[in-house]
Amino acid sequence: MEALIAASGPEVLIVGLGPMGMGYGHRLSMSGKYNVYGYDKVIADEGASANEMREAAAKKGITPITDYAEMRKIFSGLRQKIILSVPENAVDDVLKGLEPHLRKFAIIMDCTNSFYKDTGRRAAHYAGGFVSYIGIGVSGGVDGEKDGYCLMYRTSPDDAAFVDPIMKELAGHDVQQL
Repeated sequence: MEALIAASGPEVLIVGLGPMGMGYGHRLSMSGKYNVYGYDKVIADEGASANEMREAAAKKGITPITDYAEMRKIFSGLRQKIILSVPENAVDDVLKGLEPHLRKFAIIMDCTNSFYKDTGRRAAHYAGGFVSYIGIGVSGGVDGEKDGYCLMYRTSPDDAAFVDPIMKELAGHDVQQL
């Protein structure tokens, strides 16, 4: 397992660069342990708003990408690590856009605070398909960027080996197993 973790690469993609997604990316970037990339529909649409978002992302240590196809270039390791930070009502459409670009053994960390039945439906969709889908409850709001986020999730021991270090950086302290 340790060899697999080492081979997973330091890349993390944040999908959704609103205040929360920017905060997640900034905390991970500041740790020095991750190469953080970000995608947002605004960046893909181009124009003045896209330029502003690119500049804001760069200031937070996030390298913007303009489409999901770029995922194939940014992930050097065996596992794609993707954090969703989009409006809850956009999650299913975002997942449909991501699916053609997911590699076997990708990990999707859904930090959208989705309704638990929707999270269960999405996790069931990916179960057995070599993609891990993890619903994560997030508290702390935009202050979490500075103070750390309160994160609640449950996953398999195998996926925890990849997810827990990321969650530790977002929380700002050790992850407690229940």
